Amino acid sequence: MALKYQQEIDKLSLSLSCPEGVHPPNGELPAFRLSFNPIDHPLNFLPNVVFDREKGIPFPYIKKLTTNEGKVIVCKRCGASFYLSLEAARSQWENMSDQIKENFGYTHIANGTLNSNDGLMRVPEKNGHFGFYEDEKADLTKKFKGSEEL
Repeated sequence: MALKYQQEIDKLSLSLSCPEGVHPPNGELPAFRLSFNPIDHPLNFLPNVVFDREKGIPFPYIKKLTTNEGKVIVCKRCGASFYLSLEAARSQWENMSDQIKENFGYTHIANGTLNSNDGLMRVPEKNGHFGFYEDEKADLTKKFKGSEEL
């Protein structure tokens, strides 16, 4: 599967396989994401590493690239953040500091479904968060809507 942001991953020269430990969603997977309104906002479905750059959000990428553990963290940030439930996405937002909320600037929680044609996902964490690596042919703006205001 060719990934939409593979060039971003390659530019990082991680010296490890990225993404690793990922798989396509099984069937139709309901998914939620912190987002902007309207749904086709250019920042809505970017992987974290690209979003950080576009928004000018500092993250110690270069420092992280000095260790294998750091490289794994950077690889995870090459995926976009999604959640398994509305509650998990809302909880994540509510637990962020006001400064982080201001930096991100999100206004909504988008909901939709992901399937095997859309890309590859990491195993969800206990808090319902998972990283998603979008297929080059996917258009998530057609599969999601921004329904919940933050």
